[in-house]
Amino acid sequence: MKKIFFATLLVVCFTSSCTNDDVIPRPYPRVNTIKVESIDPNGALFSGEIFYADVAVRDHGFLWSPYSNVVLANADKVSLGSKDGAGRFEAAADWGLENGKTYYMRAYAVSDKHEVYGDIESFVAKGSAVPVITGISPEKATWGDTLDIIGENFSLLAVTNQVTLHNTPVEIVGGDKETLRIKIPYYFAFEFSDVTIAAQGQMSTSPKQFQLHSPDIQSISPASGSTGTVITITGTYLSSSYAKVYFNGVEAPLFDLKPNAVIVKVPAGLPLGSVQVKVVTGDGNLFVTTTFTVL
Repeated sequence: MKKIFFATLLVVCFTSSCTNDDVIPRPYPRVNTIKVESIDPNGALFSGEIFYADVAVRDHGFLWSPYSNVVLANADKVSLGSKDGAGRFEAAADWGLENGKTYYMRAYAVSDKHEVYGDIESFVAKGSAVPVITGISPEKATWGDTLDIIGENFSLLAVTNQVTLHNTPVEIVGGDKETLRIKIPYYFAFEFSDVTIAAQGQMSTSPKQFQLHSPDIQSISPASGSTGTVITITGTYLSSSYAKVYFNGVEAPLFDLKPNAVIVKVPAGLPLGSVQVKVVTGDGNLFVTTTFTVL
């Protein structure tokens, strides 16, 4: 009889713990994604709910992507900031949606120690605002520098934005909805280029062209010396990550690279007297020359 009573007690306790799951204290918020029902050519309206929040919510909102693995690291995002307690929330996604394409959306919440996601809901978009370039900064740069493309309605997903310089695809290394950051590749060789972005079946071009600037030499110190002398070439538009220096066509051993200086050692095998020094910071035909006297 005691055994039967004990077994019944276990069943009651187990059942009770299941039905009261929502009131068990948890160190993270809980989120529900609501099905997307409001979709039009201007975007989509997302809805969600935080139904448990016993800790501070530092950020909450919605994520969406054309790929089903939707997390903060690889999706477009509407951030609504912090939130006090539980409750429903909604936000409009008016960019990053291509007409006729399937997207995956989910609500999210972030506490001090956790990222929490709701279930994923899929929907077919009817369109949204398209990306537009309004400017670039800086308008002049050299190989290895970063270039900011300024505008609006950029997707946070680099794979959905196709940026080109003079019809040459370039990698997006960062940015947000209003700025995309690219790095000028070393293989790029055009002095003046249109900056173009293609996304959502649309294309936008910067109102001003980008200028690839060759390095400028301000000084070479010392200006003379023997083989093995360490010299510092200072100037502007000197790449801090890539540079080669040639003395009469002989490559010099590189000591150090700085944003405004290249430090090298005078190579062996040079004739005495004045020799040409050429500084190259990328491929192509743009470079700068000066002279050095070999003693």
